[in-house]
Order: sequence, then structure tokens, then C-alpha cells
Amino acid sequence: MYSACTWLKANQNVWDEWVPDKTACSIGKGLVNSQGDFVTSRVDAVDCAICPAGRASTKSSDTRLCTECTPGSYQGTFGMSECNLCELGTIAVQHGAIQCDLCRIGEYANRTGMSSCYRCGFGSGQENLWTTSQEVVSEGENVVIKLQGAVSESYCHCDSGSFLWEGHCEVCMEGASCLGANRLELLPGFFSREEAPGDVYNCFDERLCPGGPPGTCAAGRDTSSVACTDCKEGFREGNDKVCEACGDGDYAFFGVVVALVFGAVALLYALLLNEAKSKQRSSTLVVAAGFQQFLTIVQMLSVLRRFEIDWREPFASVLVFLEVLSFDVEMLSAHRRTWDLRHGTVSCVTQLSPVGLFTFRALMIPMLMCVALVVHLCYILYTGCKSFKTSNLLRTIGTMFLIFFIVLFSMLVAPYQCNAHPNGKLTLKRYKNVFCDREGDHLAMLVIGGFACSMPVVFLALCTWTVVLELPRRIARSDARFLDACGFLIKRFRPGMEIASVFFLIRNALVVLCPLLHSTSGQLLMMCIILIFNSIMVAFFKPWRFLICNCLDNVLLAGMLVILILGAISVKDSDPGATMVVVMLFLMLMCLSILGTIGHGIFKHFQQKYRKQFRYFLCHQKNAAGSMARLLKMELEQRLPGTKTFIDCDDLNDLTRLFSYVGQDTQTFLVLCSPDILTRKWCVGEMVTARANGVDSLLLTWPSFVRPDEKFIAKYPTIVPDINELTKYGISLQDVEEALRWLAIVPGQALPEQISPTTTHLMVTGLVTAGTKAPSTKLSARAQSFTSEYGTNFPVLVDPMNSEAVAAAMVLSSLLKPKLLGTNLPLPSIQLSGLEVAQEATLSLLICSHGCFKSEQLQTWLLQASRLPKCCMIPVITEDAFEMPSPAFFAELQTTSKLTDDEFFAKCGVKDLVIKALFQEIAVVFVPQNYASTHEDLRLRANQAV
Repeated sequence: MYSACTWLKANQNVWDEWVPDKTACSIGKGLVNSQGDFVTSRVDAVDCAICPAGRASTKSSDTRLCTECTPGSYQGTFGMSECNLCELGTIAVQHGAIQCDLCRIGEYANRTGMSSCYRCGFGSGQENLWTTSQEVVSEGENVVIKLQGAVSESYCHCDSGSFLWEGHCEVCMEGASCLGANRLELLPGFFSREEAPGDVYNCFDERLCPGGPPGTCAAGRDTSSVACTDCKEGFREGNDKVCEACGDGDYAFFGVVVALVFGAVALLYALLLNEAKSKQRSSTLVVAAGFQQFLTIVQMLSVLRRFEIDWREPFASVLVFLEVLSFDVEMLSAHRRTWDLRHGTVSCVTQLSPVGLFTFRALMIPMLMCVALVVHLCYILYTGCKSFKTSNLLRTIGTMFLIFFIVLFSMLVAPYQCNAHPNGKLTLKRYKNVFCDREGDHLAMLVIGGFACSMPVVFLALCTWTVVLELPRRIARSDARFLDACGFLIKRFRPGMEIASVFFLIRNALVVLCPLLHSTSGQLLMMCIILIFNSIMVAFFKPWRFLICNCLDNVLLAGMLVILILGAISVKDSDPGATMVVVMLFLMLMCLSILGTIGHGIFKHFQQKYRKQFRYFLCHQKNAAGSMARLLKMELEQRLPGTKTFIDCDDLNDLTRLFSYVGQDTQTFLVLCSPDILTRKWCVGEMVTARANGVDSLLLTWPSFVRPDEKFIAKYPTIVPDINELTKYGISLQDVEEALRWLAIVPGQALPEQISPTTTHLMVTGLVTAGTKAPSTKLSARAQSFTSEYGTNFPVLVDPMNSEAVAAAMVLSSLLKPKLLGTNLPLPSIQLSGLEVAQEATLSLLICSHGCFKSEQLQTWLLQASRLPKCCMIPVITEDAFEMPSPAFFAELQTTSKLTDDEFFAKCGVKDLVIKALFQEIAVVFVPQNYASTHEDLRLRANQAV
């Protein structure tokens, strides 16, 4: 034992190799210390242990260490001798990774053994807009999905809501859809070019831009134009905004349009010429006014189409069609087509730049003026007229301005109307290829438009100057030629309301300016305010010459207001279909009103041509022939049942229609020629109108009436200074002078020296027959009935030498007879000169007229009536000039009377009799001469007499 121990001590180097070493670790193990922690030094190690996951058994001298896997590698198994590198798309960030992590969305790892992922778009400052995605097919559709663990940069794409452009992710604009994978799809109604896909424009019509990849336009459209506005060269716009190849018919159609323009101007010239020749033809004026209102409302609706309102069908198509009816000259060059009207024809004939096209439109006004000048010159050459007749040309040009004012002004303000696009750029609404940048084409159009806008502004200024300043002076000078030239402004309005023409022009200008407002709500509000103010003005002032035109104007304005209100509602309306139904109903109502007005005018035209409203028109001086006119009206209507006789106090409600009644509604014009009738301007105006319109005329002449001679005609302006006021009605001093000469050849009939029922009957017979040169001496049955009535128990005492007083007495008697029939009272009758008051008289009427008590015959009747104890006398005042007798009157009456003093004073005395007649009974006022004395008023006053 001792020997063994000694040898072991002496030969330790020999046997030491025979003892196993715990720190000599085998593959899959590594050194650990006494606490079981892995160590890298053998000195600290006491044993070996199996390497866990995340470590690898690596050789170190004659042992092994459990070394952690470096970043970019991993080991998920125990006792492995090496770590595995991370695969593509994965990383191991820390030491001792037991597995690799996938790169997050928006990152990629394109190599193995990476400890960090690359960031898509790193360094661009847009890292938040990048992602990693892949396009896959799901249920037959391509779908973009986001993914983790991207293995290459090719998986880097811009996130949804953005697209890749020139290496940068751009935010997707309005009108585009960016679903990811760097894809940009345009929505229908929007466009962008291939070279600038993010520069999105609003096409404002899905038919132009169907959407899809950038650079996509509808078939046949030029992708280089802004928002697919233009068709390709050799194409024109057809139905549904589809560009079609130009054909031979397009060139012919353009020629036809040019010919139609000349024809339309020539037709307008002829119509205005015919209107000027026919004095005050009411039916023509009604039709013309209705047509003018129709064109105005159509042009207003075309302006309404410029508003950003989503009008639904069928109203949207109606607005497009109305743009044609509004005579919008833009339709000849616009790239639109409505129904079968080929608007794009000009694009086939010639290619114009936007500036050239706008210049062409701006020159439409001067071109139309030149066409009117050519038509005027042709008319002068055709008729051989030696004078230039400027009034005809001015009337035509002025009417064209008036008709097309809204359309022309609307065209000229086009450079000031811009559309905003999603890309922040602005383009003109009507010239979508021009940017609103006040440079280049836009600057040129602004300059041209500024100068061109001076034309409607100058026209408005001239109209204002003409109506406000010049018209009163020309009327004072009786300048009928001037009034003819500016008749397009004033003829459709009643006298005194000529300023309405300026008001309507200002209204139209404001309507044109409405689309210049930025917001749709502002446009609607401004339009509503204009139309409401217009409606109030028309309702209050009634500016149109005819009542039906005032009614039509208010109906049209009400319809426009309803359409505007519903248009405003339809912007966010839950039921736009119902709104469009109401809009269409009011549109139909407006159309029916227009047709009704025009139809009424046409009906009146033919009615006036073949059947006149009045059989007779009584032209008379109120204070000298008012009672006679009333008597003749009653007699003529009784003689000719079913006919009407015009007398102003019964039939004239509107003074502006006076001359229209004479010229258009009268079959026979009867002038009651009292001595001073020619000093009444209205009566002379009626004569002028009757002569100008060829109305059959007759004169009923008073004994003291003298037909005018040349000396009287020459002095007439000084005799009647206010005759110039007729100029505003289109009657010049020359017309008056010709009418006065015309009176010399008008057939006439003399008023009987004494008016009685018999002579009145014969006089009316002569007027009715119109061909009888002298009344027949044989009395008719009706005249004999008058004779049998004389001397009844109800005499009407009247001065027989005063024709007006006798006429008033006969009117009163005629009105009383129907009331007294069937009563115990006798029927009244006119007391004839030379006959005594009947002894049986129990009731009498004393007609109190101017100077009646100076009549010897009336004095005699008063004395006779005073002797009748049962006779009740009722005074009736028939003239405004009647005066109550004064003491001085009785003194004068005594000296001039042929009665003896005994007869004058002793036999009841005229003075006492008059006082009894006038003051013991309440006098009845019965004055047919008054303008307010209508037939109904006289009937009521007649009932007060008994």
C-alpha cells in the first residue's frame, strides 16, 4: 500500500492522464461553474452542461463553450453545435435568439442573417406612407393585402390612400382611389394624365371621363386636353358626349346655320317694320311681349344650369334643350349635342384656340350688327328709298340686344367664372383648357372680355339715357321718328312706365352675375332676391302695357322662385325624385302660361280682324257732349241688339288702351263734333288712331262746329300746347295735322237744332244706315210711339234749346221707365216746345242746367205747373255748371222777360216758384257728363228721382 502511494506521488504525470476531466466538454455541451452558469474560462468551470436553445456548443481549446447565438442567427434546439442564420424576411435582433422574427409591415430583409430590417422609403421623410403589400386574387378580384416578412424591396409600396410617383408616396386626391400597391385608379368623372397621375381634374361629367387608370378618357376624346374636354382632331361631339368622326354633313350644317342667322335677322327686321306700320295693334304687342318674356325666362333657366346643382332627369335634359331655345350662340361652337342639334359642328370646320373661340363669341354682337346693316341696306335698295331710315336699323339692333342681352352678357363674363379642381388648380367653366391664373390665355381673355363687356354696359347706359333724359325732351318736341327708333324699349310698357325697360335690363345683368358667386347657396340666394324684388315691382307698378302680360310675368317669376327653392332643397334632399316632379309641374305651368298668353294674343288678333268688340266708338268732349254720348250709346245698343258701343266712363279701365280700342276693337268711329272737341288732345289722338288704322268713321256735327282749315292747322300747336304729350303714344304732330285734314273728307251728319225723341230716333237711324244723306220724313213705328207719349201726366221740363240738357232728360226718362212699369205712377216723357203742361200732371221733373231759367219756354212751363195744385215738381241737376238763382239773377230776368209785371209777380211769381221747386224738394244730382257717371251709377241716381 505504502509502495503504491509512493509511486503515485512520484509518477503523477503518468497516471494523471488516466483520470477523466469534468471540464472537458463534449459536442453539445459547454463549461459551467459551481452555480450552473455557463462560463468561458476553464478555471471557473467545474463541469459541463448541455447547451440550451439560443446557444451553440463551440470548441475552445480542448473543451467546448455554450456560446449565445449572435444577432442575425438563432438556435431553437438544445445541444446544437452551431446557430442558424435568420432566413429572408426575418431578423434576430438580440444575442441568444431562439427564433427569428418576421420583418414588420413596411420593412423587409433581403439577406439571411440580418439583425435588423430595412425600412421602406427610408430617408424620404415619408416612412409613414410606405407599407409592404402584395396583390392577390380573391373571389375573382384582385385584392391588395399587407404582409409581414417581406423578403425584398419589391414588396415596398405606398400605403392605401397614397400612390408612388417619382420615388415618393403622394397623398391620393379627391376623385382618385388609391388601394395600395402603388396603384391609382380614377373615379368616374375625374381625369389625370399618365405623366402626372396625381394631378386630378374634375370633368364635371362622367360621360367625358369614365375613370380607371390615369390618362383614360371616353372614346374619341383627346387625352392631352384638360379633363378630356376636347375631341380628337377630326371628331366632333355627338350624343351622350361621345365623340364621333366628322362627316360631310357637318360642313353643310355650318353653312345652314350661317344662312339661318341671316334669315332670322331679316325676319326680325320685317316683323319690326310691320309692327311700326301698324299703329298700336294690341294683339301684336301682346304676342311680342309674351314672346319676349318667354325668351327671357328661357335664358334665365340657361343661367340656372350654370349653378352647381345636381338636377335630376327629366329636368336636366330640359335645361340643356332650353339652352338651345335661348338662342345661345355658344351652341355653335360648344362641344355639346342636344337631341339632334349638332353643336360641335364648328370643331369639324375649324380648330380654334380658346382665345380665338372666345374672341369669335365676343365678336358675335358686332357681327349681328353688321348682318342687320346688310339687311337694312338690302331693304333700302329693294324699296328704292332715298333716305337711310336710321330708325329701322336702330330698332332692329336694339331689339337684338334686348332679346340676347342675357346670353351675350353671359358669354362675355366667361373669363371670370372658374371651376376648382381636386389638385387645387382653377380652370374656366366654359373653357376648361384655360387655367385661371391671370397669365397667358387667361390674361388675354380677361382683356378681351373686359373690352367686350363694355358693349352691354354701353347699351344699358344708352337705354337709361334714352328713357330717363332724352325721351321726355323728344316727347315735348313731338319727335315721332325718335320714338319709332326706340320703340323696342317703350312700346311694350304703358306710358309713364318706360323706365321699366331699364329696370328689366339691370335685372338681367344681375342674373348674369349670379354664377360669379363662389358658393351655390350664394348664387341661389342672389337669384331669389332679384326675382322677388322683380315680382314685387311688377305687382305694384304693373309696367307692362297689357294686364295679361303683367299676370304672365308674375306667374313666370313665381315658377322660377319655386324651381330655385326646390333646387336649393335638392342639394341635400332625401327624395330628389319628388322634388323634380314638383319642378316639372311648375315648369309646365310656366309653359302653359306662356302658350296661353301667346294664344290669347293670336285669338285677339283674329277676333279683331273679323269681329270687332265695339260696333261704335263715341269720341266726344265730356263737358260739351257727355250727355249726348250717353244717349247715343243707349239708343245704338237698343237699335242693334247684341252690339256694344264704347264710351270711356263705362268701358275704359286703362288709359293706355284707349287708342288700342279705337284702332283694333272698333268697327265704326263716331265723332261727336262739339265746337271745342279739337282742343282736346285725347279726342284728337283717337282721330289720329282711327285714320291710321283705316277705321270707318262718321261725324255728328254740332251747328256751331267748323271743320279745320289750313290756317287752323298751322296754328294748332299754339291752340293746343299740350298736344305733344301724345308723342309718347307714337302720335307725332305730323300725324295730328294729317288727321285734321282728313276730317274734311269724313262723312258727317248734322245734329238737329232741337233734340227730341223723334229727331233723336231719326238721327240714330241715319247713323246706323250710315248711307242716308237725309233722314226720311216718314216716321217709323217707334218714332210715332214717341209722339203718342207727349203730354202725359209725368212731364220732364227741360230747356229745349240746350241739347245736352235734353239728352240728359232723355237718358233719365229711359232709365226711369223700366222702374215705373207696373206701378201707379205715370211714365215720364219729354215736354215738347210749344205744348202746355197737361192739367192731369201730378209729377214732373225739372232739369236744372246752366242758364235754364233764362229760357222763356221753361219759364212758361214753370208758370203752368205752378197753377196745378197736385203737381209735385222734383229738381234734377244735370250739369256741374248749374248755379242757384240769386237776387241779381231775378232782377236781370225781370228786365229781359217778355212777361208783364202782373204775369211775372202777381201770377205766383217766378221767384217764389223757383224757390218752391228748388228748396222744398231735395234736388237729385244726375250728371251724365261726369267721367265717374257709369251706366250703373246713373241708374242708381235715377232711382232717387222718384
